[in-house]
Formats: sequence, structure tokens, C-alpha cells
Amino acid sequence: MLNGAIALTKQTVGAEAGPADSVADGGEHITCAHCGAQVAEGQRSCPECGRGVYRTCFCGWRIPVNQAICPNCNADWSQSMRVARKSRSRTPRRRTALRHAAIGAVTALVVTVVAYVVVTWLATRAAGGEPPSGPLSRMELAAEGLRGLAAGVWAAIVRHAGAVASVLAIAALGALIGVGVYALRLGSRNRSSRQSTRRLRRKRRR
Repeated sequence: MLNGAIALTKQTVGAEAGPADSVADGGEHITCAHCGAQVAEGQRSCPECGRGVYRTCFCGWRIPVNQAICPNCNADWSQSMRVARKSRSRTPRRRTALRHAAIGAVTALVVTVVAYVVVTWLATRAAGGEPPSGPLSRMELAAEGLRGLAAGVWAAIVRHAGAVASVLAIAALGALIGVGVYALRLGSRNRSSRQSTRRLRRKRRR
């Protein structure tokens, strides 16, 4: 029994996993099931996306991820769930860098425009008319307008404390109801997931 366990461990974690490795494309390369890149035989993970290209079957054999049936025990892996993961590749990509640069540029422009509009509106409110053209003077007036706006909002809250308390209580009650509905849906989803996992395991063991 001990010799059998040692042999099974070597078969599972070793670089050569017996006949299960020879099912790959042509015996020299296999196709990554996640990104489609060509992976050299014997390499455990894809050099492009970093995902593993082999899985360990229930019987201990190591088979390619894109192989539906284990050749040793005939376990069915066609319905196995694949969890999306972030790419772990450290190779810089020009398209990805350009996309992030474009996102950063658009975000900076949008933030600048929004800040200019807000500062201009606050400065106009504080000046009571046309705001000054100088950026520092406009910023000072905007700060003064912001303080006046905050004071006005606080005064309105104090005057309508009862209404504000009622609105906050209704919002809190709605939040509690929302959390309860989410908890119920999550429990139902977990039960359904456990039942699906049991059915899948029974199907693989047949």
C-alpha cells in the first residue's frame, strides 16, 4: 500500500505524468484553454496568461485542462467550471499600455473640466456676478462660496431636523431590507451551487 501511495504521488506531481501527457496536440505543444497560446509539453503554466494547462484528476493522473475525459478512469471533466483570473504575465504589452494611457488622459481631462466648472460656479456665487479672471482669486472666491454653501446646507438641516431624521430612518430601513434580501439570495445561490457540485461529482464518478 505504501509503495502504491508513493507511486501515485510521483505520478501526480512529477514532470512526466504517464499516458495523460501524450494526449496533447502533436506531443510537442498543447494549446492553452484560456488564451489559445501554444505551450511546450511539460510546461505547467501558459507563458502568456500564466494559467495552468494541466489538472489533476480524481484518480491522480495529470491531464490537460482542455481534455474532457480522463484516459485512466474515464472521469468526465466537460462540465467543470473555469474561474476567470487576472493575467499574471509580466511581459509588457503595447496595446495594454496604450489603453491605460488613453484611460488616464481621458480621466485627467474630465476631472479638470469638472473642477473648472465647480470652481467657476462657486466663485460666481461668492462674487455675486462675474468672477475674476485670475486663477488664485477665483480659487479664493470658490473657497468662500463653498463655506457659504456648507453653512446654508447646515442651517437647512437644522431647520428641518425632523424631516431629515425621518428620511434617514426610512433610508436605514430600506438598507436593512436590502441586506436581508441579499442574504436570502446568497443562501439560495449557495445551496444551488452545492447541489450542482454534488451532481457533478456523482456524474464524474460513474
